[in-house]
Amino acid sequence: MLSFLASLEQLSPPPAYRLFDPQFYASTISPVNEGWLRDYAYFSGPLTRAALTSPVKVASCCADTLQYQASLPLTHFVSPTVHFSDFNDPWSQIALTLATESISAHTAIGAEAPLLLSFAFSESALRNPQALRDYLDILTDLDAAGVYVTVLRNNSQYSANFDSSSLAELLYFLYVLSYINEYELICGYSDLVGLLYLAVGSSAIATGWSGGLRLTSLQNWQPRSGGRAPRVRYTSAPLLNCLFIEPELAAVDAAGLLPSVLSSTSCDSDVLTDRYDRVGSYHQHWEALSGLASELESLPSIRDRCTLMLDKIGKAKALYQQLQSAQVPFDTVTGPRHLESWDSALRTFIQRAKPL
Repeated sequence: MLSFLASLEQLSPPPAYRLFDPQFYASTISPVNEGWLRDYAYFSGPLTRAALTSPVKVASCCADTLQYQASLPLTHFVSPTVHFSDFNDPWSQIALTLATESISAHTAIGAEAPLLLSFAFSESALRNPQALRDYLDILTDLDAAGVYVTVLRNNSQYSANFDSSSLAELLYFLYVLSYINEYELICGYSDLVGLLYLAVGSSAIATGWSGGLRLTSLQNWQPRSGGRAPRVRYTSAPLLNCLFIEPELAAVDAAGLLPSVLSSTSCDSDVLTDRYDRVGSYHQHWEALSGLASELESLPSIRDRCTLMLDKIGKAKALYQQLQSAQVPFDTVTGPRHLESWDSALRTFIQRAKPL
């Protein structure tokens, strides 16, 4: 970890964000696939809710987690948190307690890097909008530089789709944190839907390597046996989705429409050759996502960013229709279903927030 972060620090210019997500919430999942987390001294799972009602235990967890981060060349600290399924359940209150205690622990360390308060909640929590608003009122009174949000998706299958009403609530939640209350806001495990998070004011979004690491859910943390290797994909910026090379992108090419779905990335010339492998697809995904994010970040206002996303969604719908008319087959997760939910959620957000 030290070696990797040091190598990032030497880049010119260095990355704007160098964070260590402690993934502390995994300590309350049982049974859990801890992976390498057990190797970190601050991680002390499994933890019960009863254990985390002890002020001494909470203070110790926060101090240990932030002290570990103090040993790394980071731009921000990320507080430990627990995951919760509703904004008024007991775990959500423990998350607030961890956030409050982390502020004290961060002050005691005296580090220059600012603190991001971490909150990890299930997608289903967004179905209780009144509880979300009440929680937001409490959260925005906390004295920290920013917030690190992780949404644990209901389905572990990689997909750009998101329930439209839940997504609309999430967009407003993020907007209030970032634009209205001026928190620096970073959204973990966001991937393509994170473009909407950037549109409403988030400072940065995160993704991962394969589909299983680009989003997260409780199932991702539970023990599993085996599983097949991920299929090679290509991320199409015009379609705002990740297509399978076989049969989808090959069918697009056979229909003579390949240029219309390409993302202007450095991998495009190799995409249907043996040179384009799984690792190459990861880099292509990051490059395509980065290009889309840069477009959004170049615009000065929330309204301009939302308008751009609505325009991109509309063009993606039209392109999908053209491809389907050409008999290009799409899987459930690679088809256009996500575009309707994105469009509906973004329009609901604009009507509610009336962003400038």
